[in-house]
Amino acid sequence: PEEGGGVVSVMSKLHKDEDYHHQHSELNFWLPLTPVWGGNTLWVESAPALGDFHPLELDYGRYVRFYGNQCRHKTNSNDTGKSRVSIDFRAVSDASGGHDPSFRKGVRRGAKALFQDIFDE
Repeated sequence: PEEGGGVVSVMSKLHKDEDYHHQHSELNFWLPLTPVWGGNTLWVESAPALGDFHPLELDYGRYVRFYGNQCRHKTNSNDTGKSRVSIDFRAVSDASGGHDPSFRKGVRRGAKALFQDIFDE
């Protein structure tokens, strides 16, 4: 909340994670820590370029996995009067195409460190 009781509402622009140089094999996991619906939630399309945006309406303890690398997503202005607190992370697996170790070189920017790099030290 802002001084005077106002609400801060931050909207994300419509995007897919590929726009920010994420690997194609990444899967998004989104875990809200508060109930989410309508204007205080994430809106996603069900398939790449389909444009059928729908709100992810979830209760505490639920999560969603989606292909945010190619499916566009955004947030809208929060008109619910309730704040959203959420955690999001991305993962790759062999089933999703695996990690491309060359991805972090040059223009194909990726993670600054791999877990393997950290544990091998």
